[in-house]
Amino acid sequence: MFFGFGLDPIFLKSFQKCLFSVQQDFSHDAIRWIRAENYHITLKFLGHCSLLQKKSFLEVFDKVPKFSIDLQAIGWSFFGERNPRAIALEFTSPKNSLQKLKNVLDQTLEEKIQNHSQHRLLRPHLTFARNLGSMEVSELANIHARLSKHPWPHQTFRVSDLYLYETHRNDEGVEYKIVGSKAL
Repeated sequence: MFFGFGLDPIFLKSFQKCLFSVQQDFSHDAIRWIRAENYHITLKFLGHCSLLQKKSFLEVFDKVPKFSIDLQAIGWSFFGERNPRAIALEFTSPKNSLQKLKNVLDQTLEEKIQNHSQHRLLRPHLTFARNLGSMEVSELANIHARLSKHPWPHQTFRVSDLYLYETHRNDEGVEYKIVGSKAL
C-alpha cells in the first residue's frame, strides 16, 4: 500500500509524448513498461499491510488538513538501492508542501499504528518502467546516460486529491487500486 496522487490530464498528455521517445530508445532493453491506467505519483510507501492496518490507514485521511500542492517533474531516476528495479520520473513541490504533507502522514501514522515508524526519504515519483532482470552497474550508467538525453514535461500542476492505493499482482504485472481518498 502507499499514499499518492493521480496525474493531471494535461501533464499526462505531455508525459506520454516524452515517454514515447524514451520507449523507442529502450525498445530492445529488458524493460517492462507500466500501463498508462496504472500511472500515479507515489508519495509514501507503506509496504504490505494487514486488514487492521489498512483500516488505520483509511482513518489517517481524517487527520490530513487541506493542502495546496503544486508538483513539478525534476528528472528521470532509478529506484532500488543495490539493484535498480524501477525507472521513474521524480517530482518536487514549491514551498515545501510535499514535505509538510509527508510529515503530517508520518506523525499521524505513528499515533495510529503501533511500531509504524517508516521515515523513508521523500522521493515522490511516477514509476513508468520496471527492469525485468538484474542490471549491472555498467548497464545502469548506460541507461542513465541515454535517459538524460530525453526531455521530461516541465509544467507545474496542482494536485487535488490524496489517494491510498493498494497493489494487486496479476499475470500482466501489477494493478493499483484506489481504496481511499481525501480532497486536498
